[in-house]
Amino acid sequence: MRNALGNIPKGNNIMLIGNTDDCAQGAYQALKQGGFTNNIMVGANSAGPTAITAMYSDPNWVCEGAVFIQSWGAYLASMAVAKASGASLQRRRQPRSSR
Repeated sequence: MRNALGNIPKGNNIMLIGNTDDCAQGAYQALKQGGFTNNIMVGANSAGPTAITAMYSDPNWVCEGAVFIQSWGAYLASMAVAKASGASLQRRRQPRSSR
């Protein structure tokens, strides 16, 4: 990362999107250490406690997301308990887009 930072002009704005919170945190720290402090916008995809805190406390951390896959275990366990208890599970389908 430090080698790549030398090629970015200091006046440029940087939009940093991390695939995970840890990835974004590491890249953000490297950018700050490289002198890019006030012109960074950070976002990541995990919505962990550290990133959520950063979103509220750091004006450069502007967005955070999470994907359903992180919650599959809880949903599947609830569905399994319901099915074992005799519940009828209904299928849900996504509506087709009207293109």
